[in-house]
Amino acid sequence: MSTLNREQILAAIADNQTLQDIDLSGADLSGTDLTGGRFVNVKLHGANLSGANIFKTGFKNCEFDKAFFDGCDLTKVNFQGMRFPGASFKEAKIHMAMLQKTDFSDVDFSGAELTWSMAQHSNFKNANMRSMKIVKTVLSHSKLDGVDLFGANLDRVVCNGSSFKGTKFKGGIYFKVMMREADLEDQDISGQLFSQVLLDSANLRGANLSGADMTMSNFMGADLTGADLSGAVLRSCMLSGAVLREADFTRSDLTKAYFGGVDATIADFSGATMVHAIFAKATCHATKFVGASLQHSDFSHADLTHADFSRASMYQAKLHRIIEKDTRWDGASLIMLQGTDKDMEEAENWVHGG
Repeated sequence: MSTLNREQILAAIADNQTLQDIDLSGADLSGTDLTGGRFVNVKLHGANLSGANIFKTGFKNCEFDKAFFDGCDLTKVNFQGMRFPGASFKEAKIHMAMLQKTDFSDVDFSGAELTWSMAQHSNFKNANMRSMKIVKTVLSHSKLDGVDLFGANLDRVVCNGSSFKGTKFKGGIYFKVMMREADLEDQDISGQLFSQVLLDSANLRGANLSGADMTMSNFMGADLTGADLSGAVLRSCMLSGAVLREADFTRSDLTKAYFGGVDATIADFSGATMVHAIFAKATCHATKFVGASLQHSDFSHADLTHADFSRASMYQAKLHRIIEKDTRWDGASLIMLQGTDKDMEEAENWVHGG
């Protein structure tokens, strides 16, 4: 129990005293005005600060295990390096806060708002973020393993280098989220809105992205080995240098997507819409394009060894200097197909000394 009661704590704050090196665990400070208070090395385990006014309240090296901040306005709070395992922030408004290197494991953030805040290198393992609104916040290099994001809305959030083992993405909305080098191996993101998300150099091996809308997202250098993107919308996506080995893109919309330099060995693009897609210098060994819509696509310098373009629509597709070995074109529509451009070939040979 707390060494001071509610009235004594408020009296100390009113008297401009610093509350230091004491145990206030279990204290009931709900609905109180803590403006101007100073708490240093204080234990507030299980304390109830729900609805409290803590604007301009200072906390340093405090512990808030299983404390309650439900409904609080936490504008400009500084909780750097502190502990909140098992705490509750339901419906709280956290704005312009400093939350770096903080322990938020098992915290309940349901319905809370986290906006314009900094939370790098923090631990959110198994946190409940259902129906949470996160806007313009930095969560880079943080643990988001096991987080539940059902109903959450992430808008312009930076998660570069963060881990997502067992994270529940289903039912959330993700817009312009930065997830560079993020570990999303085997994650289920099927059917989700992941628009304009930055996933360059991310690990997406075996991930389920089927039916997801990832329009204008960036997968440069990402590893999508064995990933399921069937029926996904990837219009105008950037996949330069990505590893797509054995990935499933069947029936997906890849209009104007850029696949320059990808490794698409044994990938399957059957039935996909790939109008104006670019596969320049791509490795497409035994890749399937069966029945794909490839009008105006560009495969310049691509290696199409054992690739299968059966029944594909290739109207005005560009095949400049491709490597064609045992490539299948059975029933493909090759109207106005553009082969090697002799003038361009001569210029390339001159530039490269070939």
